[in-house]
Amino acid sequence: MLRRLPIPIPPAANETVKSYLLRLATVHDVIYQEMWTWVSVPGDAGAKARVLCGQRLAEATGYALDHLAKALPELNPDTDWLLLRDTPQFACSRCTARHGGGHVMRLFAHHEYACRRHGYWLGPPDVGQDHSLRHLADLPEILSAQRKHHRLVRAYGPIPVFDALIHAFKICAVLWKNGPEETYGDSRWWHWDQRLDRIIPKTDSQKMFSHSGCYAAIYPEAVTIAGLLASPTWRAKATAPFGDPDTDDRWELCEQFGLRLGLREYYPEDQKHPLHLWADHHAAQPHMTPTTFPERRLKNTDGTPPAPSTRTLRKHHQAARYFAKNRYAANTLIYHHHTNAPVIETYYPQPGPYARQRARLAETAN
Repeated sequence: MLRRLPIPIPPAANETVKSYLLRLATVHDVIYQEMWTWVSVPGDAGAKARVLCGQRLAEATGYALDHLAKALPELNPDTDWLLLRDTPQFACSRCTARHGGGHVMRLFAHHEYACRRHGYWLGPPDVGQDHSLRHLADLPEILSAQRKHHRLVRAYGPIPVFDALIHAFKICAVLWKNGPEETYGDSRWWHWDQRLDRIIPKTDSQKMFSHSGCYAAIYPEAVTIAGLLASPTWRAKATAPFGDPDTDDRWELCEQFGLRLGLREYYPEDQKHPLHLWADHHAAQPHMTPTTFPERRLKNTDGTPPAPSTRTLRKHHQAARYFAKNRYAANTLIYHHHTNAPVIETYYPQPGPYARQRARLAETAN
């Protein structure tokens, strides 16, 4: 039996095992690798590939295994990984204030983009993210959108809403890129630009640049559009052919879409408008399913996803420099892979400097 650690440190809700072990090691002044060795056993591949042993962790911490499993998804055999993001993120520091030993990394549900209790933006995972979170005191519409997002999940289910928000983000990004003429010069552009200026100040754009922050700028409208795309009724109407004189279904869909952007009698005639592309290529298809945390951590002995590659970090810094120079977030959102690779080619198939990247991402996703 393992010797019990002297200081009891409870796990946080949905915390990753590595985050918990790091906090335990910090509090007890132990090297993390030693802590991992204590609570793991050799795997099937040999002594070098070790796997977590829940019983050893329970003996070391003094908490019952079923108690640990309620907080740590990796110890719970009933965890539905499709409902959780594939990348750990820093938790709200105020929600986890009583958990000592360092900042908590946890697995958020796909519909958790903001901490409604304390008003912080959590967003999607960001490259090179740190523990500091952006407070939304001056952006209450984002917290309102988070409440609406929760209601959509209760109404339609997590996977349909996940799929719908993926497409809603891309649709908004392409509209933002194409410019106000797409929406008759009267749209949410001013809201998006003003939010972006608050989230990423102009005075320090490169240092403060964040893909996650760019998503925050369009999150309220994306959630509103996702409610349309997730509805089985409107998905069925979207399968009506473009310009079909025998039905008004596509017209009604476009009208509802326009109302969600503050426009009346909206009917884009361009067949390559992002809403028409969604209707033609995705409305009748099964919902996309997310990548899961176990898939990403497959080759790591201590149960963590791989660190960002050098190429990923380089691309992030390139995007930061471009954004600092142009203050242009639309491209960042179109080509960022948080919202799944296959939809990139759907919504922006034109050749250009990102053509090879789109092709590579699509091949990887397929």
